[in-house]
Amino acid sequence: SSSFVVCLAIMVPLGTAQAFRMALGGTLIQTVAEDQYLGRVMSLFMMQFGVTSLGAFGVSMIAEFFGVRAAFITISVACIAVAAVFNLFSPALRRLD
Repeated sequence: SSSFVVCLAIMVPLGTAQAFRMALGGTLIQTVAEDQYLGRVMSLFMMQFGVTSLGAFGVSMIAEFFGVRAAFITISVACIAVAAVFNLFSPALRRLD
């Protein structure tokens, strides 16, 4: 959106949803991981903060050179492709045993 007010109104629910996603992800990881691997699993979980910065850098470079719409389209297609690959080749991820 090109409207500042609209973007500002969208940011509050997005931030809240992100907080819920982080809490749910941490809870699921701690619940599913075996006790002897919990420290290693949580260290990988915490790496998402660094990886997020790298992803933001890549998306900002695409936005700088090709525009914001192209950056959103690129990252959306990439997310869908990664989700499809994981869905096809990792059926264990679809189950929480």
